[in-house]
Amino acid sequence: MPWRPWPPATAKEQPAVREAAKPEPVSALEETGDAVTLSSRVLGPDGKPFAGAEVTVWWYMYFAGWSAWHNSAMHTVAPHFGATSAADGRFRFTISRAEFTNTMANTSSKPWGRAIVVAAAKGYGPAWVYAMDLAKGDRMLQLVKDDIPIKGRVLDLQGKPVAGAAVRVLRLKRTPDSFDWLNQNRWAGLPVDVSTDRDGHFTLTGIGRDRVAVLHVSGPSIETRVVEVATRSTVDGKPATSASIEVVAGPTKVIEGTVRARDTGKPLAGAWVYGNEEDYCNNIVVRPVKALTNARGRYRLVGLPKAKSYKLSIYPAERDPYLAMVRTVPDSEGLKPVKADFGLYRGVPIRIRLVDRETDKLVRGQGYYEVAQNNPLRAEAEWAPGVIPSREFMRIRVTDHEGFIRFVAYPGAGAFFAIVGDAGSHYLLGRLRPEDEKKGYYPLTKGDFANGFLEIMNGYCVLDSRPSDREVTFDVPLTRGRDLEGRLIGPDDKPVQGAVVYGHTFDAGASRPDMLRGTPIHQEMLKTDAFTALGLYPGEPRTLSFVHKERKLVGHLVVNGTEKGPLTVRLQSWGVLTGRLVDAKGKPVAGARVKAWHGMPRPGMWPSGEAGGEVPTDKEGRFRLEYLDPGLKRDLHISGATVSAAEALKGLTVRPGEPKDLGDIRVKVVPAKKDKKGAGNE
Repeated sequence: MPWRPWPPATAKEQPAVREAAKPEPVSALEETGDAVTLSSRVLGPDGKPFAGAEVTVWWYMYFAGWSAWHNSAMHTVAPHFGATSAADGRFRFTISRAEFTNTMANTSSKPWGRAIVVAAAKGYGPAWVYAMDLAKGDRMLQLVKDDIPIKGRVLDLQGKPVAGAAVRVLRLKRTPDSFDWLNQNRWAGLPVDVSTDRDGHFTLTGIGRDRVAVLHVSGPSIETRVVEVATRSTVDGKPATSASIEVVAGPTKVIEGTVRARDTGKPLAGAWVYGNEEDYCNNIVVRPVKALTNARGRYRLVGLPKAKSYKLSIYPAERDPYLAMVRTVPDSEGLKPVKADFGLYRGVPIRIRLVDRETDKLVRGQGYYEVAQNNPLRAEAEWAPGVIPSREFMRIRVTDHEGFIRFVAYPGAGAFFAIVGDAGSHYLLGRLRPEDEKKGYYPLTKGDFANGFLEIMNGYCVLDSRPSDREVTFDVPLTRGRDLEGRLIGPDDKPVQGAVVYGHTFDAGASRPDMLRGTPIHQEMLKTDAFTALGLYPGEPRTLSFVHKERKLVGHLVVNGTEKGPLTVRLQSWGVLTGRLVDAKGKPVAGARVKAWHGMPRPGMWPSGEAGGEVPTDKEGRFRLEYLDPGLKRDLHISGATVSAAEALKGLTVRPGEPKDLGDIRVKVVPAKKDKKGAGNE
């Protein structure tokens, strides 16, 4: 039925139709340059808008692993106050990039993505959400009831109450069964100072029901304990009114001493001294036993349990050009304090620039510093003799607000490996520079195990400097991968859809899949006639292969990363090679493997057989190789358990769509090797 307009109607018969207004999003993340505006709504436990909630932003660090971050200033990070929720529960505030300090998020050009927005109020348990999730438009923060207080008691090894022990929250989990942690220890409604009374009792509120809290319990005479407690609303099927926990703490072994500069003997103020940090921090993401040196370089470490020995880690203040140190000190008699003084080696202040080769602009990211095996101070950087990688390598360094990575390196040989921070970046895996290879760098000492880290990094630079007070700058050049677009046509010049492409995600610099780009080498069926080759390295050849099995079409393209697209690839009907292997007496040779080798740049042509380019001969000694690109010269390779590896024919070509029979090919048969038990081995 053809379309025709409806007859006109009166205003009464045809009221004006208004398009339904789209509801405004509840939450939003609006980016403007180096700032972001966050907005959403706070709800009470009853689901109604909540007024007067304090909304803060917490970024701290989000990398899981105690060894990843040793920045001393991390201990002073405080939540950023954002806003107070209005009568309708809404809030809106802006935060600038400059306010994000001492966080792994600064590897990104948009560090706010992993920041946590927290809503809290006295008498309630807090609510939180990742800032990046506010962009989804439907993320609200709902407070929970705070009717399950934590009631605990701290006792010593004799069962006597410990008075005056401090109790504070390290982090909070949303539910006992979730993995959603709030690594924040301050919010509205959470008591600041909680300590045990003379009977060792304490009460902690502000957690919320059905949460899991990790608590830090410490005191001047007890070992520091880190414990976990759940505020379940029901226990054994019955309503609960509180969560109880008993903490038994042994006596502490006090360690005290002075941290000085080894070269001048001057005391180093502001250095952090940690006790047994490895024992605590893999799962806690905080190092609870620590002390800060005063103006005279003196420290007093309290909280370690008595043991045969103690492992101390010393990290100088960022302003001082000295190296971190780890030492094991023996115990002293009874509970008598251990005396331990330290002299730190002078290092080299380093400034690393991650630089785009094409634009010369700085790139944000993170890096890993490794001390060379032949460095005289290598032992100072190790976890233990011979352990690889070193302790220094495990300290992740990130770009600061100026776009530089700053740290203190060991004098002498070393290397810095870098990874670009922004997800989805097109920077390629690093290659060993020819000038460094000529000098003997790989990029560390030849044969150094740590050279292998280059395979998963975007770039590197070689470090070799003398002790200095002045900052030395090194550049890590980064190569931006080029994407090349193209289309496929068939022998009839018409578009070919549904072909499979191979090699479009390959990175010749990687000896294993390209983990950084998230594009390991694989085959992909194209939905249209268009394809995109990702991450081409300028001047480095790569083979792209295309096959359409149903239509028996094949084609390839060798690109060098300098082409200007889009390109057109013509597929042709594939050719076939057949033949028969026989021995010197003319008998068929079964079970041998035959491959038509093409010699194309990596990753090579589409496999010429059904098993990685090889096909087995049948019981009559016959083989059939398909998927062969017409006109491409190939060498026939033969291998197998009883056949010597040899080239039978060279420079073979096939015509489009036609099989080429090579006839009988004589090969030399050799006996299979036998193991000690007499069984045949290939």
